[in-house]
Amino acid sequence: MISENIKAIREKKGIKQSDIARALGIEPTNYPRIEKREKRLTIEMLEKIAEVLGVSILELLGYNSSPQPERIKELEGKVIRLRTANKVLRHKNDLLYSMASLFRKSANELIDKENKRFEEEEEDFEELKRQANELGIDLSDIEKD
Repeated sequence: MISENIKAIREKKGIKQSDIARALGIEPTNYPRIEKREKRLTIEMLEKIAEVLGVSILELLGYNSSPQPERIKELEGKVIRLRTANKVLRHKNDLLYSMASLFRKSANELIDKENKRFEEEEEDFEELKRQANELGIDLSDIEKD
């Protein structure tokens, strides 16, 4: 429904698809996907389209230009909540990315530490075998655990 409203208002006002695409910062060849409902719209995109068309977001949503004041407040509240939720989700996504990066770093540090410990044990075992050999003790049958 929103896509149809956008198209109808755009055509009524004689605005080209390329003008809206330019305002959205997308390729003009991608804009028709919006009007065909093949591309999901964000709040920011709706705001920019409404601005270019010179209408309110409510009109893009299919409400006439004079909806009831309480309905306007309700819809504005929903828009604000959606923006807030969007910001929270972006923040959570950033935190998850940071946590994953820290986890990878910690895991790599642990692996490096274990590899170094293993190399040191190997060196110690080889030194022990060398010293035993110097004393005439044959440790060639013994393997390190």
